[in-house]
Amino acid sequence: MDGLTMNGVLVMHPSGVFSEDSMLSMWRDISVCGNVYALQDSHSAQQQGNRVESESDVLQEGSLINLCGVNLPWQTLEGLLRTPTLQQLEGLQQEINAALLQCPVDFSTLAFPSLNPAKGDGEAAALGNLTEDVGQDDRQAGSLRSCSSSDCFSKVMPPRKKRRPATGDDLSAKKSRHDGMYRKFDSTRIKTEDDMFSSKRCLEWFYEYAGTDDIVGPEGMEKFCEDIGVEPENVVMLVLAWKLDAQNMGYFTLQEWLKGMTSLQCDTTEKLRNSLDYLRSLLNEPTNFKLIYRYAFDFAREKDQRSLDINTAKCMLGLLLGKTWPLFPVFHQFLEQSKYKVINKDQWCNVLEFSRTINLDLSNYDEDGAFTFSFRASVVGRIC
Repeated sequence: MDGLTMNGVLVMHPSGVFSEDSMLSMWRDISVCGNVYALQDSHSAQQQGNRVESESDVLQEGSLINLCGVNLPWQTLEGLLRTPTLQQLEGLQQEINAALLQCPVDFSTLAFPSLNPAKGDGEAAALGNLTEDVGQDDRQAGSLRSCSSSDCFSKVMPPRKKRRPATGDDLSAKKSRHDGMYRKFDSTRIKTEDDMFSSKRCLEWFYEYAGTDDIVGPEGMEKFCEDIGVEPENVVMLVLAWKLDAQNMGYFTLQEWLKGMTSLQCDTTEKLRNSLDYLRSLLNEPTNFKLIYRYAFDFAREKDQRSLDINTAKCMLGLLLGKTWPLFPVFHQFLEQSKYKVINKDQWCNVLEFSRTINLDLSNYDEDGAFTFSFRASVVGRIC
């Protein structure tokens, strides 16, 4: 076959080329990867039709791709803000679809020319089955022949069985199936377009807080926290930053926002509010907590420093361990009285391991062990 169309999709010859005895014809309103072709009434033009001047082979921002009668715009995230409005798209879609070749009420059979004698007998036999019912006059390249709906159905549909009278059990079973199907349908149809994640809506949401540099800074962050009903120093903000993989405390970039909010499927303030409990629950999972804890060190430190200053470290440790580690008040006092000015990453990780493995009475603590903090002498009197 040289090519056939099905609902606006062009399917090429299996070998990827047209047969030697035919050339590309002109097609009507068939869009393949952004190129639009026209379909002649004769279906047998000997030269390729002129391409629409406004179309090109290169997909670019705003290109329309027609798949099975549905027009889809090709977009990048950066171009979402320049996306046409829904009304503009609908108008353009109606204009394009108005010229699309419509399928008739009855079926149409596509007849193909005879095969090249050089082709194998197996291929000829396979394709011959497709044209055995087509009259000799219809065997011209690309010609269309109409047949009635009943004639086509009789060839593909099995004979209908006689219906037997329904019994009481049958009616009960039918009602049960109907109720089950209704419940299933009812549970899915309540989802609206607003429930589905929208990158465009997420982008618009971002710019409610971002500045001209495409970054949510301290002022935007304060407004953001106020809108979602969370204090900036709340630990859930640290979990959110971890989800966004934010690199700097107090700042969200556009890329971080889109990546994290897409993962959370949040594109509005309300959706994020409804996800706060989920974010808090991640702290209760040991594996996730460890990942968040390790992330917090790099998130909070100055990027030109390899260590975390002691004051920031005390705040972050209080945020992460203050409510779950009974010894934290003692450890915090130890840091207050110590001469430490910074904490490196090994020490930071050791604090978490210490909180998980050392008994509350320090009975299994070894001052000569692997832990880089040595504070038994200063606190043992307050614990024992």
